Amino acid sequence: MFTCSLPLDFYTTLPTKVDAVTSEDVERVSKQYFVPGNIFVVVVGDTSKVESGLQGLDMGKVQLTGFDGKPLSATSAGGAAQ
Repeated sequence: MFTCSLPLDFYTTLPTKVDAVTSEDVERVSKQYFVPGNIFVVVVGDTSKVESGLQGLDMGKVQLTGFDGKPLSATSAGGAAQ
């Protein structure tokens, strides 16, 4: 707590502060900071199990990459991103 300069009552007051956040607050802040077309979502998992669900969200291009960050083709993914 001291390293981050948090007040001594930080953890006792946190739940009340979190509970006070409304869906309108979240929407207002998300519109301020999240710019459509400039958001990246990282999903880790078995390509054969997650890719179709991601495509179904229609949030943009799904790009498969290996652990090295290099793009993979659907055939080179072999059912799981490597």
